[in-house]
Amino acid sequence: MTQPKLYRLLERLDGRELSWFDKFLASPYFNSNDWPRRLWACLRPAHPQYDALSREEVFEQLCPGEPFDGKFLNDRYSELSRLAEAFFFQQEFRREEALQRRARRYAYRSRGLYGLFAGESRRQADLLLSEPYRSPANLAEAMEVFDGHYFHSEFKSHSDEGDSLHRAIEQLDQHFVLLKLKYATDQLARQQTLRAPLDGRLLDAVLVEAAKLEKDHPAIGIYRRLTLLFREGCSDEGFRDAMGQFYRLSDVLPREEQSFILAKFVALAFQAFNQGRQHYLDTLFELFRYGDEHRLFVFYGVISDATFLNACTIASHAGHFEWAQRFIRNNQAFLPAAAIPDAPALGQAILLFAREDYAGAYHCLNAVYKRQSAYKLRVRPLYVRCLLGMHLEEPRYDEPLRSTLDAFGQYIRRHKTMAPRRKKEYLNFAKAVRKIALLRSQNWRSARARAAAVEWLGRLEPLILGGWLRKQLEREGQ
Repeated sequence: MTQPKLYRLLERLDGRELSWFDKFLASPYFNSNDWPRRLWACLRPAHPQYDALSREEVFEQLCPGEPFDGKFLNDRYSELSRLAEAFFFQQEFRREEALQRRARRYAYRSRGLYGLFAGESRRQADLLLSEPYRSPANLAEAMEVFDGHYFHSEFKSHSDEGDSLHRAIEQLDQHFVLLKLKYATDQLARQQTLRAPLDGRLLDAVLVEAAKLEKDHPAIGIYRRLTLLFREGCSDEGFRDAMGQFYRLSDVLPREEQSFILAKFVALAFQAFNQGRQHYLDTLFELFRYGDEHRLFVFYGVISDATFLNACTIASHAGHFEWAQRFIRNNQAFLPAAAIPDAPALGQAILLFAREDYAGAYHCLNAVYKRQSAYKLRVRPLYVRCLLGMHLEEPRYDEPLRSTLDAFGQYIRRHKTMAPRRKKEYLNFAKAVRKIALLRSQNWRSARARAAAVEWLGRLEPLILGGWLRKQLEREGQ
């Protein structure tokens, strides 16, 4: 049975908000009806496991001794749902200073209190411009304040018109530069995987302006450095300097902005690592650990399954097995509903594979592989490697490995969006696995054949996971 909307709302109440919700329902300003308070009194002890209560049980507590009336109960649920939604809006207003500032300005202006409106606008503009970090949202709000104040009909007679106009234009320049740089870094990061075309018509001019502004606006400095690292190449020194600036500003960066910038540093580090700069593996792990410690991956109760799996992969590959296990345990509850149970199972398989527990990883992957989930390209090569690892330990998996390789080859050839070079990399990987498995089936009898296979593997280009494959050829038969 579908969970009632009311339960979905109430289970999102933070435990600290329960007493606030009590007061909200008791306030005659928000609620003059006694039924929502009585229904909440029945439901509150079950928080947050409301599904444990049956509708008949709730009705009996609400109307003792009366026959069950489903329509009456539905109406009461709807009333409490509307109040719960109103409570959420009130909570957001209490938490969001930007909403409060905007409401304060509009309240004065809509009632014709221009003197108070003008004074409030100037006060808010000074406050916004005094903050050490000026995010695009911060600059946009300051620009909105200037715009509302400057174009007000009573403003034209004021003597400070020129000064306010100058400040508004200056604010517009800063906002444009920072916003353009922010979107440019995101577009440059996406180019690595999506090959998205970059619109660089204004970027060069913006970089020139950014160089003049970054001394007084450190956020512009961070985005300028990120843009140059993507465009001109990620040097180790440039990466360290930009990361140092990011850490120094972490106390004043809004959380959403920290998460956005961190994702761009992760993209740069992945780019460097994929180019063969192996020391960036440790850098990637540090970035993921920093993000996890500062809760930069979970927004509104949800963590991206791509971030979840990348963190598992990097930590496991770097040998931080205990951290990876804790990460899976602590974050799997925040995954999107569509990613459960596949993402946790795949994360666990990645960890077990890194520990060379191939049978354990194979067991975790089986359900994901058979469900043909959204992680096909992650699962299939790992599934093949697990079978090869098990076969190298005990050469009795010839048939399942051959059939899996056949299915893998068909999947790669039929893939509609994969680049031709990428297809070749995976097909060469399958070819190499088949040769290594055949040598192991022969109990590594010919040292000459193994040496020839190592030489052949070195010439097989392009090839994905070549380092891991070479390592398998170096394993001694048991």
